[in-house]
Amino acid sequence: MKKILTLTVLFIGILGLAACENDPDDTTKLTYNKDIDYYRIRTNQKVFEDALDEAITIISDRESLSEYFDTIESYYDSNELIEHSEQYDEEFFEGNTLIFITLHENSGSITHTLEQLKISDETLKATVNRIVGEIGTTDMAAWHMVIEYDELIEEELDTDLNISK
Repeated sequence: MKKILTLTVLFIGILGLAACENDPDDTTKLTYNKDIDYYRIRTNQKVFEDALDEAITIISDRESLSEYFDTIESYYDSNELIEHSEQYDEEFFEGNTLIFITLHENSGSITHTLEQLKISDETLKATVNRIVGEIGTTDMAAWHMVIEYDELIEEELDTDLNISK
């Protein structure tokens, strides 16, 4: 009886570890949330010294999008982000705006949800919920949230990023 119980506990433990296993070759994650329409793409940092800050970036045309990628390419592994963004042409920007939220984490197992996005007092405010699991990993990660906002927004707005923990 003890052997059966021991084997059962061992089997459950192995299944638990297998469920937490990350594929080291799979460095790009794409998640879609239907509540606020955003994508979450892992864009690992290349440079940690003089790294860019966590931020909100407003993109209102294709030229600004290209300039944004030129700015971040030396800091992030942005290939998947660029591939994803190829769908945003001038026609998209005629009535829509892209909003990028950049997040840095000390563990790739930390996930995020976009809780709120609003404009008030000439400021674009975003609230991101940081979800920290019980078991973390030691791989540092950067994430880009890509939000397809169905109105035109001026790029000159102030931004306020609130990350709840």
